[in-house]
Amino acid sequence: MSGESRIQTVLLTVEYSTRSSYYLDWADAFARSPHFAVTCYNLFSGHQRRAARRAVEQAELVVALHACSADTLDFIRPLVTALEARRGRFLMFVANEYNLPWAPLAEKRVMRSGRARDASHERTPDGARRVV
Repeated sequence: MSGESRIQTVLLTVEYSTRSSYYLDWADAFARSPHFAVTCYNLFSGHQRRAARRAVEQAELVVALHACSADTLDFIRPLVTALEARRGRFLMFVANEYNLPWAPLAEKRVMRSGRARDASHERTPDGARRVV
């Protein structure tokens, strides 16, 4: 597939020493896919977080992987204005669909609501995944 027909994709993640393997699997899958031209940003790094803020405004597709919402929203929260100003679609994978004192489920839902959300995946109580 030529580079011109690939979807220009900004992939957002949070990587530090201890992570679940499926976080990495999703990043690898997007990077290997012939359908996406991927630029990945590790929001754990302040430098990459600032670069991502600029990149999301021009991307055709912005994907926030599970790691962006699993334990805290602190790393993706600084991108809210850029996500709302973006031109492309936004897909957010939601992880840890339960309330944590430092990352309440309600706050995760607000993060993906309004203009900052075109589609989101979450796991239902019976374990199935659905698009909301």
